[in-house]
Amino acid sequence: MMRFVCLAVLLAASLSASTIPVTFVDNGSISDSQYNVGPYTLAIDGKEFLALCVDYQHSSNVGQTWDANLSALSDVSNTYYQDAAGYRQAAWLFAQIVTPGISDQDHIDIQHAAWALLSAPQFAAEAGAQYWLNLAAQQELTGYLGFDLSQFRVVSSPLKNRIWQQEMIIRVETPEPATLALLGGGLILIGLSS
Repeated sequence: MMRFVCLAVLLAASLSASTIPVTFVDNGSISDSQYNVGPYTLAIDGKEFLALCVDYQHSSNVGQTWDANLSALSDVSNTYYQDAAGYRQAAWLFAQIVTPGISDQDHIDIQHAAWALLSAPQFAAEAGAQYWLNLAAQQELTGYLGFDLSQFRVVSSPLKNRIWQQEMIIRVETPEPATLALLGGGLILIGLSS
């Protein structure tokens, strides 16, 4: 029995530590007069996802492909900033940015708030960004009632890499292939052990 438990733990570790190719498809059409602030698009495993950039310190270019970790918000140990509350707030901000009918100015303010959360505190001085930071902080305090944080992933270069790409947050509507493989592997191991 112990042998099967050890095998299950090793399988889970290998699947959660694997990387996946990511391509930066589009940096969007909204500009803050210095940078395009989205909506960003990433291609992951052949599927396109809208993304929110949370990393002002690094850069990525349209067309660039790199290997990345996809981290659930419940375990941010493989992310650049390892700030669980910051990533949760950024995920909530991301959900606001993709709301139909949002103005370009709100989009800019939300992007600046996301940067302020994790990598560029200077944006917190802007009134528009501060407004969204306050709303995100309220969500953190109330536990994100009715908001499903499990649908979000942080996309980041492996920490061992010397060149990091911009870190982004995406929303995944369905379980990732690695999650399904992990679940299937665990069920097989449970079946074998009984």
